[in-house]
Amino acid sequence: MKKNEYLDIVLNRASMITKLTNDDLEYLKGILEYKEYKKGYLITDYNEIENYQHIVVKGYLRLYHIVNGREFTVDFYKKPELCYSMESFITRTPSKFCLAACTDVVTFRVSYANLHKAMKSNKSFERLGRIIAEHQYVRRINKQIDCNKYSTRERLDKIIKDWPNIMKDIPQHKIATYLGIAPESLSRIKNNM
Repeated sequence: MKKNEYLDIVLNRASMITKLTNDDLEYLKGILEYKEYKKGYLITDYNEIENYQHIVVKGYLRLYHIVNGREFTVDFYKKPELCYSMESFITRTPSKFCLAACTDVVTFRVSYANLHKAMKSNKSFERLGRIIAEHQYVRRINKQIDCNKYSTRERLDKIIKDWPNIMKDIPQHKIATYLGIAPESLSRIKNNM
């Protein structure tokens, strides 16, 4: 896919969320920065201030944190999802999370400064930002409910249903940290499927 085709994915997604004029779409084109990251690339490190929101158009990103040297995956993000260390981006404080490419990834990113300038100058962008934030909040709440409501096996089934290629695209030990189990436990669950 070419850069313009990826950009169309982002602009179409934004237009589906809220009504945007042609001028709005042209403005977005001007503030979105095309980025490619190789598998394993650390986009945002722990204790860095998050300066960008990333819209995934190809591949997977992973948001995780580290406790006593162990990684815990908060979430995976794929096309056309928005990913960033939210608390750091909003509060302008050091991130408690790391953001990394699980696969080769293509994103469009928007800087904190450009996003806030757009939201201050245009009600459509303010509305777009609010709706996206609401969706992200609901996503996080639903994940928490799933963790409390469903067994690990049921959550794995849901992940595979929602993301059919995840088991071949992302290393098993990273999926295990998302589920909150050891990689060996994930192997046992997969063998019993």
